[in-house]
Amino acid sequence: MRQFLIAWLAVVTFGIRAQPTFENVIVDVPGENIPTSVIELDDGYLICATGFESAVGGWVSIRIFKTDNVGNLIWQKYVGKENFGHSSGFNGSFKKINNGEYVVGGRIINSAGTESKVLLVKFNEDVDTLWTKTYGYNGKLSRANKVQKTPDDGFALFGWTDAFDINRDFYLIKVDSLGDFQWEKTYGGSGRELGNSLEIYNNQFLLSGASQSFSSGQKAYYLKVDSMGTPIFEKTYGTQGVDAAAQLTLLKSGEFLLWGGLDTVVNNTEWQWAEFIAKFDTSGDIIWRTFLSKRQRHQIWQVRELEDGTIAFIGEAVYQGSNEDAGWMGKLDANGNLLWERFHIYKERPFFWREAKFKEDFKQTSDGGFIVTGVVWRQSD
Repeated sequence: MRQFLIAWLAVVTFGIRAQPTFENVIVDVPGENIPTSVIELDDGYLICATGFESAVGGWVSIRIFKTDNVGNLIWQKYVGKENFGHSSGFNGSFKKINNGEYVVGGRIINSAGTESKVLLVKFNEDVDTLWTKTYGYNGKLSRANKVQKTPDDGFALFGWTDAFDINRDFYLIKVDSLGDFQWEKTYGGSGRELGNSLEIYNNQFLLSGASQSFSSGQKAYYLKVDSMGTPIFEKTYGTQGVDAAAQLTLLKSGEFLLWGGLDTVVNNTEWQWAEFIAKFDTSGDIIWRTFLSKRQRHQIWQVRELEDGTIAFIGEAVYQGSNEDAGWMGKLDANGNLLWERFHIYKERPFFWREAKFKEDFKQTSDGGFIVTGVVWRQSD
């Protein structure tokens, strides 16, 4: 019996008390469709995803969906071409910029998987492509996981490359407002580095990801660099084990949150990594740390500071010992104390196996609630 997995790209909104107000499945096709970013509009939402697209010969493409205010699909567009894979970066890599236009950062990879380059695409206000740029080196592997607009109206892209070190380094690229290359920098040691997060504050760049250069295992590696990419500080955080790659969220104060999984046992967990959120000052020194560990599988996918200074997160966790993944959302106060957490099971209860996850991105909406992206998996004959 032939079996395959189907991923439903889903969107859920929550009221101010984190109770669902609607949830809709947006796409249902064989293969994976992973949402990476969501943007609230006056008349609905834009969702960016990486997924299967038959219109480009069955290759992975960047897909952008427009929905109305209750999650009904209005249209979808794709960025891709036959014989090349296109993927967007991590959570929040599709952004609306000041003039109402949009950008997405990611990578383009050849059919053999032997060469990939950093990808930057700019769209007009109707999400039609204005221009596409690539950066990197022939025969090498590079990708961007985050993009940010810079104070000079250009863009910074951050991820990793093996162009200068076969083990891969952090990779920061600066381009102008037209996407033309200006400069690039790499960071790291003799081991492997994988860059995940990029934030900008006072014309300085905050970078974070995972490094295998500074211990026998893997730690979070985070830096602050100036407007030309020169390091101001670089530090590591973690255990002597293999920690899950930490990501970074900028706070309004210029301080930041570092979050991910530590390879340790906390609160009697049976899962290798204990998820944590920690606050650091502007010099990169820790202020507080909160563990959000569960006994079974759990992972945080996005953390954001809210308008009132509290901190919200989304992710996935096994629900009440069921061995079934549920959407997981929680809120901390400004000192890292847990205020509440919620678990969300998809409303349909079909007879076939499936699980629901909050994945990659969420935003606080204009009414004080939240818009959350996720996936629902099912197995079919």
